[in-house]
Formats: sequence, C-alpha cells, structure tokens
Amino acid sequence: MQSPPHDPGSALAIRSQYRQSQSRAARLGLLLGTGHELTRLPLAQMRQRVVQRACAFIAMDHGLLLEWTPDQPASALACHGSGERLDWLASLADSPVPGPQWLEYPDSPLPQVLRVPLRAADGTVFGVLLLGNSVVISAPDNEDIESLQLLATLLAAQLENHRLLEALQAR
Repeated sequence: MQSPPHDPGSALAIRSQYRQSQSRAARLGLLLGTGHELTRLPLAQMRQRVVQRACAFIAMDHGLLLEWTPDQPASALACHGSGERLDWLASLADSPVPGPQWLEYPDSPLPQVLRVPLRAADGTVFGVLLLGNSVVISAPDNEDIESLQLLATLLAAQLENHRLLEALQAR
C-alpha cells in the first residue's frame, strides 16, 4: 500500500496548530496552577509565587510586585532578580497603569518591561506587577498578556479578600 503524497503545506499547518495548542495549555496551566496555590499559601508566599510564575511564563529574568494604598506609597512586597535592576524597575511604578503595557527602554538595565496592574473590585489600581528582561526578546502576544492580566486579577482578588477579612476581624 502506498502512502499518500507528502504535502508540506498541511504539515506546516499541523505544526502551527500543535504549537498553538501547546501555548494555550501553558496559559491554562499558569492560571490553574497559580489559582490552586493562591488559596493555600500564606500572603507573603502567595505574592512571591505569582512573581516567580509570571517571570517563568513570559521568560523574563526580573519581576517586582508593588502595592500601595491611598495613605501609603508603593512598596515592593515580592521580587525576583538582582537588586540594582529591581530598583530601576521599581522606579517605573510612579505613573498610573490603565492596562497591561509592553514598554521598551533600549539604553537601560532592563530594555523591555511588561507592566500589569492589580485592580480592586471597584476598578481602582492598588498595585502593579512589573516584569523586566536584561536581554531583548520578542514581545509577548496578546493572549500571553491577557493571561498575565488574569493572573494579576486572581492575585488582586486574593489580596482584596485578605484585606476585607482583616477589616472584619478588627471589627
């Protein structure tokens, strides 16, 4: 029995579909795995784990989670990477973040940065996840950025729940 003729076009299409399905599985794994961890970890470990997972997911070597309140300035509550570059990354938290942003700073210690806001249920921004890379890589696609925004939303919900529980216990 003869095998069908080889069609390079269909082989490329199958390969492309396979890569897309791998990418979707990685996104789903990020969200499901982190969602399960967030419910079990103490607050400090929860923050640290989100930064580590976000860096690994998007292949960036520096990450910083900053939070603030109307009364308090931004403070770094979890980080991944080296001190000098993290300090530079922290300097980017001053301006408001309407949504995820991919930024390029060619002559800086971290030439590429992804900023992902943390929003409370009422829509106010109370923190930011900053991811930076010391070498230039290709920009993440929209689905990857959306996945990181969903990750930030999961974290924000857990942080807000924790704050509400503390307020309730104080009463």
